[in-house]
Amino acid sequence: MRRPLVALCLLAPALAAADSTVLGAELLGRLNPRGLAVEASVMRRLPVPDEESPLRRGRYLALGALADVNPAWAQLGPRLEWVPWAPVQLAAGYDLIAFYGANGSLLRLDSDRARYGAGELRALRSAERSGLAHRLFVEPALRARLGRLLLRSALELSAYRLAGRAGTYYESDHDLLVRERDLVLRLRTIAPVALWREGDVERLLLGPAHEYAAAARTGVSRHRLGAVLLLSPWPRRWGLDRPRLGAFGGILLADRNRRGQPFVLLSLAADLDWPD
Repeated sequence: MRRPLVALCLLAPALAAADSTVLGAELLGRLNPRGLAVEASVMRRLPVPDEESPLRRGRYLALGALADVNPAWAQLGPRLEWVPWAPVQLAAGYDLIAFYGANGSLLRLDSDRARYGAGELRALRSAERSGLAHRLFVEPALRARLGRLLLRSALELSAYRLAGRAGTYYESDHDLLVRERDLVLRLRTIAPVALWREGDVERLLLGPAHEYAAAARTGVSRHRLGAVLLLSPWPRRWGLDRPRLGAFGGILLADRNRRGQPFVLLSLAADLDWPD
């Protein structure tokens, strides 16, 4: 999954228009719950020639791989991204996840009704375990542009298979409780406004955002409401393409452990284009 720890629902700047291989790096952090991760990716982008219809412009197919590391686990897997029409973006991928057995990895709880706030998770640190897990996901998204207003709604479906005996586990990526075999849904909708544009490129976006996540077998769910910000002031700087800062912050509307509390997700990212 792109942005595996915090899953920032942001609109990234457009990639290079020509055939190119794009190397990406991202530093991700969050508060409530706390987390930190480093992500690296390589994607081969194959654009499709534009046609007269606006719906058949900006199309492309991208293939590649993504890896990320955080204090509790690391993951690696292939990625596919396809834009068959301008309003539709499809993504899919697989992750092999390796848990270290430290820093809160693969924590097993008593039941689906258990609380999993910061205090409860600290109390389970002695039960941390190492092991492997598998994740397969698809993520269709709808996009639109109305003047300076950008709209994007993405539905992510992730199928998990965790190592270990049957039971309930804390899944830190989505901040949910899941079973050893489970399906997780996440719906993210954003509506940022371009406050700063250079030609067709948005340099500063700011607007409302909502995220809903739920696990099928445990029935645990949560709602987040807030605002997203994306700042990408330069096309190239310090030898890097599209350096950018992203943020998603707001209030946890519905959460078993932190209802009504604030949260913040942050991202620092940049790319390096390798054209043919």
